Amino acid sequence: MDKFAELRAFTHVMDHGGFTAAAEALGMSKAAVSKNVAALERRLGLKLFERTTRQVRPTTEGNHYYRWTRQLLAEADWADTCARALAEPQAAALRVAAPAELVEHMILPRLGRFLSSHPDSSVVFEAGGSEGCDLTLSAEIGEAMDGRPLAVSTHVVVASSLYLATHGRPESASDLASHRLLHLPAEQEGVIWTLTDRRGAVTPVTAERRIEMADTRSVLEACLAGLGIACLPDFVVARDLSVGRLTRILPDYDSARRVILSRTETGGPARELAMQFESYLDSALREQGAPLAGRAGDLAP
Repeated sequence: MDKFAELRAFTHVMDHGGFTAAAEALGMSKAAVSKNVAALERRLGLKLFERTTRQVRPTTEGNHYYRWTRQLLAEADWADTCARALAEPQAAALRVAAPAELVEHMILPRLGRFLSSHPDSSVVFEAGGSEGCDLTLSAEIGEAMDGRPLAVSTHVVVASSLYLATHGRPESASDLASHRLLHLPAEQEGVIWTLTDRRGAVTPVTAERRIEMADTRSVLEACLAGLGIACLPDFVVARDLSVGRLTRILPDYDSARRVILSRTETGGPARELAMQFESYLDSALREQGAPLAGRAGDLAP
């Protein structure tokens, strides 16, 4: 039996929460989907689902295997799209949708080398979430992520030497409550950040003295100006940390890991250029490594 058919059947059952919905999405019979999953379980020697008359639930092994199969199938689909793109005519302009902090700190420092090898190409950056772009970049949390993983980032706690000299250095996460904190709108009422230590213990951070900003750049500028303590993506603060404009505090703590993902449109005149840029960015991140906290393989626990 086709190994990829087995993987696609299993992944679609996970994506859609059952064999019937997976069969509809794949355009197959429910029996064919069930047969593929059963063959996969026999080949692995593992039970991937607990089946009852009412529901299908993944086993622990199934949940772990799902993370790897999604990544593998995304890579396979990307390879297919790249191959098809070679026969497509190429337009001059590449439209990229990405959050401002990814553009400023991750893409622009690496864009010059790409453009030097594509001198006739133009690039148009649009806000994250814009539709119809050739390439979309995002930083996401969670397991059900759609796209090609490029890197892994975490938020780290930082402050300027001016702030630390004036207000002192917090020695524990609980000390942050007595400091002025700089942050984006809180995702949770009253909780500004959620920090995790090396043992996995989670600490919600609250503070009476705080400054709320509309975007990451404003938080960074306020932090550099000595107005408070910030928790920012490692790739955003890497340059300032390296030259001493900022200092990382509470190094045993960081926030939820975010995966930097790329997605390319399946059609469009600039598809080939999008594929080339995606491959270039992936290679550049692998070569330069820091400040990224991991690689796509780190998606597995």
